[in-house]
Amino acid sequence: MSIEFKNVNYIYNQGTPFEYQGLKDISFNLTDGNFIAIIGHTGSGKSTLLQHFDALLKPTSGEIKLAGFDITSKTTNKNLKSLRKKVGIVFQFPENQLFAETILKDAMFGPLNFGMDADLAEKNAKKWLKRLGIKEELYEQSPFDLSGGQMRRVAIAGVLAYEPEILCLDEPAAGLDPVGRKEIMSIFKEYQKNGHTVILITHEMDDVAQYADDVLVLQQAKLIKHTTVADLFENPEWLAEHYLNQPHAARFAQTLKQNGFKLKQTPLTIEQLAKSISKKMREYNE
Repeated sequence: MSIEFKNVNYIYNQGTPFEYQGLKDISFNLTDGNFIAIIGHTGSGKSTLLQHFDALLKPTSGEIKLAGFDITSKTTNKNLKSLRKKVGIVFQFPENQLFAETILKDAMFGPLNFGMDADLAEKNAKKWLKRLGIKEELYEQSPFDLSGGQMRRVAIAGVLAYEPEILCLDEPAAGLDPVGRKEIMSIFKEYQKNGHTVILITHEMDDVAQYADDVLVLQQAKLIKHTTVADLFENPEWLAEHYLNQPHAARFAQTLKQNGFKLKQTPLTIEQLAKSISKKMREYNE
């Protein structure tokens, strides 16, 4: 079952002097099981869009179909708990949402809230805490005794512990060092490969190139492009026109080209860049 947005508009503070439009006539279809990146400048509507996936915000007009639900302006909150069991959101700086007295209880809250029995909730919480690098001897400590990066991992584990069908991420790796970013993003990619849909807001074009299958580009509350990763980065002029960067590997390849070392295809990841350079060097030596 695909995820469909059809002519979705969202207006903040409608009918007041502070009214402004957060989304303008957004339409797209997303394939279940894909890793989708949402990109665009600050204020383009990315977070507003993300909050429509679990009906934290409901369309002012238009329709959303996902996970067996139809969401419109008339949707009530009556059955949204079952929707939010299927659609989990990790907000930017999720460590700010920690509240329980111990790390384990915090990670168990989501599963228990959605009706999972206590034994399975504890099993899932421990599984994801371990996967996210939180040592077992810390489970009975307060989450507020952890470093900022560890707190974030606990908060993410709390969402993954109820294993939503659709995982929405609002810049979850913001502020992390490169090693931490790679660890976290690899976990999300693995989660997608195990049969889930992952939707990621990011400003990092390297993450888009490395992990995403397709991309939604927002600008001034409008969807201006829905395309594959390869097609997105095929046109550097379009990217520059919309103030979007190429991945580092593609920019390095462009520098090589300017110095007479042209690769047959533009690499999007460091791995692709290394392979392309190695292949080109072998051709020179033959």
